[in-house]
This record gives sequence, C-alpha cells and structure tokens, in this order.
Amino acid sequence: MPSPELRFLVHSIAIGTMALSASTASALDGGTLQVNTHNGWSAFEVISVRDNPVGDGFDYSMLGTFDGLGAFNPDPSTLRIHVNHEISDTAISEVNLDLASFRTAIANTISNGVPGNSFVTSARQAYDRWSSDGGTTWTDTSNTSNTNFSRFCSGQSYLPNTFGPGRGFVDNVYVTGEESFGNLNFSRLFALDSDNRDFYQLSGVSGAAAGGLGGMPFDSWENAALLDTGETDHVALLLSPDGGTSRMQLYIGEKGKGTDGSASNDFLARNGLAYGSYYYLNDMLPTSEISTDGTFDTTTAGALTASKLEDVDTSPSDPTRVVLGNQNFGVFNFDFDLDFSGSGFDAAGSGFSITRTHANASGRLGSLGDPDNVEWSAPTVLGWADEMPFSAGFAL
Repeated sequence: MPSPELRFLVHSIAIGTMALSASTASALDGGTLQVNTHNGWSAFEVISVRDNPVGDGFDYSMLGTFDGLGAFNPDPSTLRIHVNHEISDTAISEVNLDLASFRTAIANTISNGVPGNSFVTSARQAYDRWSSDGGTTWTDTSNTSNTNFSRFCSGQSYLPNTFGPGRGFVDNVYVTGEESFGNLNFSRLFALDSDNRDFYQLSGVSGAAAGGLGGMPFDSWENAALLDTGETDHVALLLSPDGGTSRMQLYIGEKGKGTDGSASNDFLARNGLAYGSYYYLNDMLPTSEISTDGTFDTTTAGALTASKLEDVDTSPSDPTRVVLGNQNFGVFNFDFDLDFSGSGFDAAGSGFSITRTHANASGRLGSLGDPDNVEWSAPTVLGWADEMPFSAGFAL
C-alpha cells in the first residue's frame, strides 16, 4: 500500500497528519498532548502556552487561550502561523516554522509516531505597530504592555489575488475581531498587513461609501469570510458576530479609495478596507434543509439573527459559498449571488440561499455537538490503491 499524501490542518496549534494507524503522542514539552485523535489521525504539538523559543532574538512568551489561526509562506523555506489569543489583554502571535524540518517531523510521525526533531525557528508578536485611524498615526508595540485589545476570536489568512488576478485582496491580509460581549464600541474588526507587520483597526475607521450603512461596523466579531465578487473593483466580507447584535452582515468595500473616498494606494485602500458600507442579511436560518429567498437590507427588520453565530469560512472551489458553524443550531452553507454588473454593488439584484447540512439534535446528515470553528477544505486524494477521494467538508 503506498504512503498517503500528506494533509495537515492547523487547529489550536496542534498539527494533525493522516497516518496509517492510530497512535498517541506527547507534547514537545513533555506534557500530555491535549488533542484526542480518531480514525487513524496522529498529532504532535507545535508550540505551547508560555513557550519562548531560545536563540530567535525575541523575548516573547506565547500567551494563553489559542483560538483563530492563519498560515502562509513568507518565503519558500518558511511556514508562518498567526494565532489569536482569546483573553482579556490579548495579541496575535507569529510562529515561524522551518518548512523542511516541519515536513521531516510529519514524516517521522507517520513512520514511528513521534516528530523527533525541532522545527520552530521563532515566536513573537505578529505586528510592530498598530493604528486606530487608518494609518495616520501609529503606536509602536512588541507586547501587550501598551495595547488594549480584548478576546481575539477566530481569524482568517488571505493571500494576494485571492480568487484570481485582481480579485480579492491585493496583499497578504489576516483578518480578526474582538469577541467582546460588553460595550460594542470596544468590539472591533482588524486587519493585519502580514508582510509589513502593521495592524489596523477597521471598525469605526473605514470611510462611509454610498449604497448601504456607511463604513465598517462594531460588533462582537467571531470571524469574517472573504467572498469572490467576480470582478476587481470591490471586496465582500461576510461578518459573523457571536453575541453583540447577533446579526449577520455583509461588508462591501471599494478598492483604491481612501477613508474619504478619494483615490489612494495605501494598504487599506488597495484591499478595499478603507471605504465601504455594510448590509444586513435578511432571512432566517432554516429549520429544515434550505431557504432560497435571502436578501440584503439596511434595516434590522427581518435581519438574520441567531444566538451563537460562530466561525465562517469560504469554499476554496466555489468562493461565493460560505460555511457557518452555529453552536446552537448546527452547520449551514450560504450560497451568494452578488450583482456587480453595474457601477457597483446592486443590493436589490443580489440574494442568497441557506442550506442546513448538519443539525445539533438531528438532521439530514446527522447530528453535531456545539459546532464552533469550521474549515472548508479542498478535496484531497489520499493516495490509496483505488485513489479514494477525501471529499470537501468541514474540520470542526
């Protein structure tokens, strides 16, 4: 039987690899691995709370309560992971892995159950400075001593030309938000310029474009999923708030415009995050299989409202589709039809449908317990003799 192709997913900074038989493993610091594996998966730890890699030139100990994650290659030999910390005085950490050594650790785990080598090259805060006013002024920071961020929850890492030439973001962008259940004015969405290590507040900063409710809203953000608009002049983000208003929202940003609407080519403007508007999704989560009559509106009457709206993620094969994990009601697919055929976004000509794929109690595809983090993965061939496909689905 040939060896399976490697496939890994990053969750709570544990790395899972498809192995030939079930095994247990210890954390790299000698403790018990806090991951329960099933169905032939093995896991090994990348980094732990309070770890401070020796010799990397940074005096930075990993904060607690790992949550949202993103990963990309800043160069061919490095895998860079951004990890959120859902604590009251929070930050985003950057963990760099030597890619060749990391691949060796995966191969070792498949062969004998343990990684057997080191691969973490550095850990530090993911940004050197942050701006609350669109980049006009900056606060230098290397730790939480002079910042006031709270409860960064899930997050997303997006590559340049996300959906093809000129479509999606222009830069490496990491998006996350504060899941703060108190004053919504302290529950902000943020964007990280991953290449330049600059961190931007978006809520209350992005300029107000016409057509919807102006700017980027405040709310108790769980995550934001980037949608393919099918053209190059706009970006669309599905915003999921866990608590706060508990209303799903769609942000439409105009690329190439600064916060005042004039032409600009700075980071936020290039990526459509400096100037835009948002809409409420008008519908209900279906209690049966599907709802097909979703619309967009600027009022809260009829807005899609539900307790425990959790993580969202975009389909890699059809990026007009998004999966939502709702902790109380199950897992849902959103299929968007966004109309940009005129000079901008036509809310009246756009719509969406919602399909319920899993229910918490009982449903068409069986039950799930409290779905929270979701990941929509691309189909994967495992390399067995019959080339059995690993279908696109969710990693919870």
